[in-house]
Amino acid sequence: MGYVSIIPELDGMHVAATSYAVIGGLPQYTCDPNMPLDDAWTEHAWNTPTFFANTIGYTPINDLYTEPEYTIGNQKFIIDLGDEYVIERIYYENGHSVGYVGTPEYGAKNTIIYGSNSPDVLLDIDYYSVFNLTQLWSGILEKHAVVNASDPKYIDLINSTPYRYYVFRIADNWGSNQKMCIRRIELQYFDVDSSSSSSSSSSL
Repeated sequence: MGYVSIIPELDGMHVAATSYAVIGGLPQYTCDPNMPLDDAWTEHAWNTPTFFANTIGYTPINDLYTEPEYTIGNQKFIIDLGDEYVIERIYYENGHSVGYVGTPEYGAKNTIIYGSNSPDVLLDIDYYSVFNLTQLWSGILEKHAVVNASDPKYIDLINSTPYRYYVFRIADNWGSNQKMCIRRIELQYFDVDSSSSSSSSSSL
């Protein structure tokens, strides 16, 4: 017996976010169990467009929602599991790059997690919209350790309802003024047989 991760289809139709770096930061990277959890995040994890402060404010490097508030907070991260599941635990690895000092500040912080069975939520990337969402959890995602290695964290959900869509509303990061990043998110249920299929992978 143990927890089993449900892995969504790894494309933009099943994993979405309010904003993301087109080059190297697609949302589906964060749900891919084959992505490394050490080294740089580029091409390995969802991250928002980078902004660098200068004398006239902020300059976008690439991509969507090109205001500073959408690089360091006000994000939705949406996962379509393709079917309804009673998710009881979330495994995550917060943002960092090569474990360098300062990079864990890119990680997500204050977060609310929701479930839904409305297909409309997948297209509703507006952070402020909570239509058709049922709140499951609210709290702080722990900062990644200053280490170039895995640093697993878990959230236990009090949930008995099967949902197809799970939504993370992330208010802010841990202090960076440049971007936000999460290295891994896996949605899990408890299976007394710990059997796995092509769409899931065990994570004890």
